[in-house]
Amino acid sequence: MSIRLALRLERSLIEEKLSFQQKRAEKLFRKEKKRAVELKRLNALMDTFVYAAAHDLKGPVSNIKLLTSLIQNADTNDRNELQNKYSPIVENLDRTLSGLISILEMEKEFGDKNKNLNLSEVYDHVIKEMNPEINEIKPDLSADFSRCKTIWFNEAFLTSIFRNIIRNALKYRSEERRLSVQVNSKHVDKYIQITFRDNGSGIDLKRFRKYIYKPFWSYKSKSTGIGLFLVKTMVTRNGGKIEVKSTVGKGTTFKVYIVPYK
Repeated sequence: MSIRLALRLERSLIEEKLSFQQKRAEKLFRKEKKRAVELKRLNALMDTFVYAAAHDLKGPVSNIKLLTSLIQNADTNDRNELQNKYSPIVENLDRTLSGLISILEMEKEFGDKNKNLNLSEVYDHVIKEMNPEINEIKPDLSADFSRCKTIWFNEAFLTSIFRNIIRNALKYRSEERRLSVQVNSKHVDKYIQITFRDNGSGIDLKRFRKYIYKPFWSYKSKSTGIGLFLVKTMVTRNGGKIEVKSTVGKGTTFKVYIVPYK
């Protein structure tokens, strides 16, 4: 073997080794970058969680302490009246705690329990679950999943998406007409698009667009303000997105674009 050929072979081996090490380094870099992005997201979520816990629990706890003090020093008639004020405060505290727990449960569920889901079955399950509210309001409900019947996704997440958006439609319905809620699905590029359309009271997006997905923000006091935050987080975590169009007094349309896990 000539010296030139030996050198060429040695150079080829060195280049191959360097290429392997470079690819390995790039793979590790991408992994660490992904981990850094995830850590940043979790830190932001925990900042929100801690702030929300401190902010939203402080009010109810302070009110309970104040009422307890007043009840101890009140006569019988005043005591009964003060005790009646306990219920809404406790309910508010319960809603806040439930919202905080929902955030933690959502983080625990990511990446688990994915399977092929029938959209019609998930929709029927949610409607059945919400029967008491639906029977009281008597909305006009319709669903069409003929263009996309199934999706590979987390069952708890998909159920939560349906539940939260439909419940919002019930909650923010117009008093001037019978509520109509339409749900349908189709394939759009890499996404499965699920559309929720209602003729409710609508949202003033010029004023509130930047707030509607924030945790613990709500139009009404009898709400945790967690629903749309959970929906957006569950959808965007896997590369999806959510769009909203709304006109005050006419209704709201949410388009949820889900990237199937499989």
